Amino acid sequence: MTHDDRSKDSRVADALRQLDRSRSVSASDLDALTNRIVHEASGLLAQRRAPDPAWWEYPAAWARTLIPLGALTAIIAAAILVRTIAAPPALATNSERAMSDRLLLSLVTPVEDHVSPGLPRR
Repeated sequence: MTHDDRSKDSRVADALRQLDRSRSVSASDLDALTNRIVHEASGLLAQRRAPDPAWWEYPAAWARTLIPLGALTAIIAAAILVRTIAAPPALATNSERAMSDRLLLSLVTPVEDHVSPGLPRR
């Protein structure tokens, strides 16, 4: 709630107080007001009184979205598997292997020095 909200609330309260002073409210007016409030709020109150939904109602509400999404994911995964199985693995050359070994060593060495300083290197 902001300061501006509080000032609006005080203005509404002042207006209601002035209305209250200018007109006396009878019991029948209050009963009519009560009946209108109960009638207008009956739908909202009925929803709040309803039991919690069953566990399956949540996925059922999402079924129109999740079933096609799951099917698409399965198709893409199958296509990737077929492509991976069908294509023979590329063999790395000696220079590529040496480059990957140097890269791995450059990444691991600072971590080893930080974790176990003072130990002899291999």
